[in-house]
Amino acid sequence: MTSVAFLQEVLASVDDLAAAYVSWNAAVPGWSYGPELMCDQSQWLPTRASVGRSQVPLISEKPIHWTAAPLPGLASFRHAVQAEIQFIEQSHAQSSNAPYLCDFWHEVLYALAHSSPLVALNTTVSAHERGPRVKVQIVSNLGQCWTRLVPLRLDALLHESRAVDATRDQDVVPSQDDFVANNTLIKIAKELLASSDGKIRVQMVLPRMTLEPERPAAPPVGSSDYWAAPESVRLQWRLAAIISRIELLGVHVHLGVARPLVQTGPFPRPPLPPTWHPSAILNLDVSALVALCSDITHGLSPNVHGHANRALAEQAAHEEKHALLPFLAAHLHEPTQLVATDQVLEKFATIVTTLGSPSEQARAQWLMGPRHKDHVPPWRNLAQWERLCPEPVRRVSYDTGPVDEDPYADACLSALAQLRACTRPKSLGQSLHTWHALQWGLRTRTTTLLAHAHGVRELTEAAGPPIVPLHAEALLWLIQPRSFVSSSRQDDQGLCAIRARSDSSSSTTGCLADVTPPRPRTVRTLGRRVWDWIQGPMEPQKELTDIPRWWPLTPLETGWLNLTARVAWSEPPPIALPGGPDDEYIYMDELAPDTRDEASLERTTKPSRECLSETVASGPPGSAWWYHLGRDARHNSLHWLLLCATCIAWLFAFAVLVDNAWFHPMVKTSTGWQTPMSSSCTTTFWSRNAECGLNGAECAPFSDARYAFQCPSGCEKTTLLNPRQVGNESYNYMPLIVGGNNGTYRGDSFLCAAAQHAGVIGRRGGCGSLRLVGTYDHYAPSLQHGLQSVPFESVFPQSFQFDTVLDQKNCTDERWKMYVLNAVLTAFVTLVLRPMPIFLFWLLSIVGFWHVNLVSELRDNPPPVGEAVGDFGAYLFVCFVIWYAAVRHIWPHFGHVPLQFGCTMLGLWWIGVLLDVVFADVPLQRLEARDIEQQPGALSSLIVIVLVVFVLAINQVRVVRNAGVLPKFITLYVVAAVILGLCAAVPGEGIRLHHYVISLALLPGCAFPTWISQFCAAFLFGMFINGIGRWGFDGLLQDEKTIQGDATGFSALPSFAMNATAENPVIRWNPIPPSRTGQWDSFALLVDDVLRYTGPQTTYNLTTLIDSYRQAPSDVMPWSKILHDLQTGVHYIRLAYSSGGSPGDFTQTALAWMNGTFVPPPPGRT
Repeated sequence: MTSVAFLQEVLASVDDLAAAYVSWNAAVPGWSYGPELMCDQSQWLPTRASVGRSQVPLISEKPIHWTAAPLPGLASFRHAVQAEIQFIEQSHAQSSNAPYLCDFWHEVLYALAHSSPLVALNTTVSAHERGPRVKVQIVSNLGQCWTRLVPLRLDALLHESRAVDATRDQDVVPSQDDFVANNTLIKIAKELLASSDGKIRVQMVLPRMTLEPERPAAPPVGSSDYWAAPESVRLQWRLAAIISRIELLGVHVHLGVARPLVQTGPFPRPPLPPTWHPSAILNLDVSALVALCSDITHGLSPNVHGHANRALAEQAAHEEKHALLPFLAAHLHEPTQLVATDQVLEKFATIVTTLGSPSEQARAQWLMGPRHKDHVPPWRNLAQWERLCPEPVRRVSYDTGPVDEDPYADACLSALAQLRACTRPKSLGQSLHTWHALQWGLRTRTTTLLAHAHGVRELTEAAGPPIVPLHAEALLWLIQPRSFVSSSRQDDQGLCAIRARSDSSSSTTGCLADVTPPRPRTVRTLGRRVWDWIQGPMEPQKELTDIPRWWPLTPLETGWLNLTARVAWSEPPPIALPGGPDDEYIYMDELAPDTRDEASLERTTKPSRECLSETVASGPPGSAWWYHLGRDARHNSLHWLLLCATCIAWLFAFAVLVDNAWFHPMVKTSTGWQTPMSSSCTTTFWSRNAECGLNGAECAPFSDARYAFQCPSGCEKTTLLNPRQVGNESYNYMPLIVGGNNGTYRGDSFLCAAAQHAGVIGRRGGCGSLRLVGTYDHYAPSLQHGLQSVPFESVFPQSFQFDTVLDQKNCTDERWKMYVLNAVLTAFVTLVLRPMPIFLFWLLSIVGFWHVNLVSELRDNPPPVGEAVGDFGAYLFVCFVIWYAAVRHIWPHFGHVPLQFGCTMLGLWWIGVLLDVVFADVPLQRLEARDIEQQPGALSSLIVIVLVVFVLAINQVRVVRNAGVLPKFITLYVVAAVILGLCAAVPGEGIRLHHYVISLALLPGCAFPTWISQFCAAFLFGMFINGIGRWGFDGLLQDEKTIQGDATGFSALPSFAMNATAENPVIRWNPIPPSRTGQWDSFALLVDDVLRYTGPQTTYNLTTLIDSYRQAPSDVMPWSKILHDLQTGVHYIRLAYSSGGSPGDFTQTALAWMNGTFVPPPPGRT
């Protein structure tokens, strides 16, 4: 036989297989792999599994064909065969690809007979999502078998071996054959193994290579006989060694071509479906009820062909050829009980009331009952239907449990659950009453009659091919739709508006409506549309947290789950209680005769809730909880053991580190060891403006005093939050350090920042010693150790210098150890032990609170534990509210991705807990209009934050709307806004939106199992912990003075009554105007930032400064120098009204000298 004849036989076989492949796929729903065949005595036969997959328990009025996919790669192979035939016939060449194509087809038939079904031909595959792909010629056995054809000839292998031999030293006998370990066949085998996963059968077919059966035995490779043998013999030895090596790698090798199969007949086609019968109880969908009552079904419809509705005409034409009622009567039992769910009956009642004709309404009344003898509906063959369906349609609940085992029904139920969230047009997810009807029918193994062809196709393809059913009753009964037809009155234009309705989503009948002129869009119509949008979809949409299969971390998640399974918490197996939810079957004893015995009836109709032991049943109410706790402890014994041990060790280590860090510092000075005073980053010896009292009496002593102190870390980042006047300059958003160029600092300098400026302590804090040196003048600025100090060009009564410290213990800030401890152990518990979500929540609540109080943001130094304990009880209650309102709806849904959930949740939670630490460099201290206006960069930061929050809020509004609860959330937030507005109207009070209030307000909007909700909830939960741990439950309403703090207010300012030059050093100002005497009663005067006068007088003599400073000597400066500076230097004057000893805002700084020179202050307040 010529090559062309061989190829033509191959071509005919290809066409036959292609047709069989498509026909089998068209007969099996959700199947795209063709048939499983076997070759018996040269005849192709389908396996029982293939036949079983085509037996769908479905009765259909019209044959249904499922999506039929061809065999991938078969069309391209057919094209190659046709091209080769054309090439041979035109060129008459002696050599062609015909032998390879024939060999290839023989291998395809061999795979079809031994490892079917076929999946693809001539494709690239990989068992890993992102692994390397390799080319194979045949993929079979549902992808579990790869066949690679290697058309390599022996002479090509010989040339390759010669190239390798040419590189070795011919005078030395090698101990191993390098060619056996490194050649084309070995490389192909390694490529195949790299793409497989170890479970796939990988085989190589070498159709052009053979091993001589009578070849001599191979000597050892290191012997001279091996290398002295003829080249052809050594090639046979090498080929045998290569095949052995490939087999050891796990790849099966076949030499030559598979024995051609002598095919005596065509490939088999799928058998005809069996004759299915419906169940004695028939479940009706809305579409079936409409079809049963339709005028089209009963031959009483008007002339539908005259209506402008193609669907009605097609239904009428189909009814004339294939009448529905005889078709149903031929299959129904006698008698048959018709049933329907509540949703179906309510929907059908609405349709028949609004769209049904009088005759259709009469049939519906007869079908639904009660039936009256004197009321005879226009029903075709009424007597026959009275025998078939003697009882009206009964109402059933769709949540009935399964009554017996049926794998295919269970597969359909699972597919139906997935289709619930489908939003495609004509999908079952858009026909909820049909979804409910199918749910009930599949759970009770009852035949469901419906006219929803698209839905049936969608359901069966999603469920996949059936296993051979256990019962001979159909689960689905598909009919063609028949619609209601009724005519409305003609409108003014003489048009007849036809109303047609069919509940089948596959019909276009329901697309017509009454023809009415378009209404103008009114405000009411727009408002209704907005309200409809706010209400969300008719059926809430479920947000999915599943990770797509292509996600690169999916294998890592799976491996991590397996690795930590032994120590992670898992749900104990459910208790099989008699009469529990899994056994509460609803038997339709009212719908069909009950043949069960009395004991069985009592068990199923009166389910009991017996407990597993008399102790649980007869014990106190808490015994059940204690029993379930014991079950969990026994089931997760290793987990609880490790978790408890971790928590105990954690508590002990944390307590030791806290005790060493804050409660036992010691400093050795020239006077010996002493305990230093604990200083915060804002500790000073002198307070601002008039807070030290007249002549600074409340801030004494000024000199001759020594102090040892301890400072925390990070004080270089603690800055002023409001402008602070030093002389005639104002400073803000920087540590207050006055002087220091010669080691002397003004008394109102931040102590710890000054110590770091002087190099006494470092960035990690530490201990030091200082002495108050009294009066000093001309404080010179300097930049030291990264901190800039500011100047003061006059005299000040209090100054300090730092002394040398001989030794110190437990002084430096070692809180980084506690950071590491808490971070590592929270990660270990979350990622490795993976406790139950509620335990993890309470663990993080406790750890976060005490971390803020004792590590990251101390309320004072040392931390006031008693004050924190006072807030802890109320804090735990609010945490319970957070768990109940938000977190419990999120965290349990991410147990299948512990790494991604743990890393993202912990990362964002820690950012929230360390909010002030992480965002310390962001120029936005408080959400106050004054701060935002005066702080550089605050407005830009606020804009960025608002944009991020706005984008996240838009997403959360979408999620809340899809869940169908947007109206509820809008109502709650509107009520909260109204209450907030009322609070803002309280006189003398202001609203302070602490960040714990913001987090509590936003957390309910994140109570949805989506990734972004999880991100937001973790951050907000941490932010709440940060706010309460640092500041406690500060009120939402606060006094305006409290909110103002040390900032200026808006009080009235006095004015000076001075000329540019005066004869004496007397400062004069104007008296209080009569209009302000009811508010103010005196004045307060600051000279060189020290309160020097308070009272009703309107003059002050600068020479009194000399007497004041004579009583406040200096330890480091002679009195003559101080006197000279007082008499010749500048003095900074500020004046304020006062009431009851409490001054208001001071003026800006005026400049004065004792020679009478005076420079008035610029406008503004300090």
